Amino acid sequence: MSFRNATAALAAMKFWEQRQYFTELDGEEADVLSRSLSLLQQSRDDTERSTFGGTFASEWAAMMEVQRAKFRKGSILASALVQTGDTFLLAHSSAATGTDSFWSDSGDGEGKNLLGMQLMLLRDELADPPRGGHGSWKEFISELHDVNTGMALAKEACEEIWQNFVRDAHDALVAQAFPEKKQPRRNGQPRFLLPDGSTPYKPESFYAAAPAKYSKSNKMSLAHKGHGYVVKA
Repeated sequence: MSFRNATAALAAMKFWEQRQYFTELDGEEADVLSRSLSLLQQSRDDTERSTFGGTFASEWAAMMEVQRAKFRKGSILASALVQTGDTFLLAHSSAATGTDSFWSDSGDGEGKNLLGMQLMLLRDELADPPRGGHGSWKEFISELHDVNTGMALAKEACEEIWQNFVRDAHDALVAQAFPEKKQPRRNGQPRFLLPDGSTPYKPESFYAAAPAKYSKSNKMSLAHKGHGYVVKA
């Protein structure tokens, strides 16, 4: 069975017995139907879901499988993902502000950006040779989250470290995409510092910096708006 987009595929896995209704829907239509089915389940007090797609134990695992199918090795999308290099990937949509705090940045930097996390892990898998050792995003993410479940290892501390990455990537995106807004960074300061404590960039130029300049061994991340460096599935 095939679907037109990742949103429809994931929604079908949530409601596997009704999966045939999602095959021809676009993302927005699939989201509407998914919400309607969720409300129907709640009205029947039938909210228990043992698996996703009859196979996967969590929504995280189901979405990762969807992304592997979408960015299958050798495809144009896989090539585009690999070409983003070593940049931090942010799933951002201003239309999602306050509505998607799990997969995206919620439009305001307060979402978990777990889709961005999955795409960085998948990009390491697709690299030739695959990345996973010292200095890779997989290594860094694995220090904070269980990559098989998406759960934070030491919940409060790890979630805050990751969330600060998401917030700074969001702020940098807004600074470049909408420079006329001149929105201040949170608390007036960027959270990414060099080992000596200095800040080598202005907020507005954060995107223009070369990715290689900020290594993850120093817990740095960089998100690009231009040249395809921000990937939103």
